[in-house]
Amino acid sequence: MNAAEAEKLTRWHYQPPYQMYNTTSDETLIRSFVDPENAYYDAAYLRTLL
Repeated sequence: MNAAEAEKLTRWHYQPPYQMYNTTSDETLIRSFVDPENAYYDAAYLRTLL
């Protein structure tokens, strides 16, 4: 996952009653998504590998 995809992910907001899963566009969270050791992938990227 790259930084642009991570930023987009952190701006996603769920509607009630799932709002507890909402995040903020925090730089620490974005770095966590981008860090290869955490192995986050977005589904659009994975589809390109099929």
